[in-house]
Amino acid sequence: WGPRLDALYGPGARGSIERLGAAAGYNFNFSAEGSSTFDSHRILLWSETKGVGVPMGKALARRYFEEGKRLADHSVLLSAVEEVGLTREEAAGVLESDQFRQEVRQAVARSRAEGISSIPVFIFSSESGKSAVVQGSASPADFVRVFEQAAACTA
Repeated sequence: WGPRLDALYGPGARGSIERLGAAAGYNFNFSAEGSSTFDSHRILLWSETKGVGVPMGKALARRYFEEGKRLADHSVLLSAVEEVGLTREEAAGVLESDQFRQEVRQAVARSRAEGISSIPVFIFSSESGKSAVVQGSASPADFVRVFEQAAACTA
């Protein structure tokens, strides 16, 4: 995912993400190989039903963004399941079934309809129903532009 950052978001995006991550305590591993995250989203939804969605999200993010592990690998997902205190057997059953497939597809469709195509994403909404979306590794100037537009709407 590392080599794509500057191509997707412009020169310096990778460096910006690296600096911001380090400031927040993350040590990004930009050599991680891209893979399908579909099953990781299914496991995340399942873990939410068990009350451990946030810890699961953190465990999955660490495995991918810091440890460089592929989220399409079921053994990676199952190790995250065990880390948050859920049973490997039940999670394997979810992965072998169609559970949460439709929910993930619906969430992807909603995100696309809202103009979301990357993470992180910041959505600013006003009381009038207008919204602005800032995606990816946005520059400070991108945020300033959105804040100035919001200020102009309230003036």
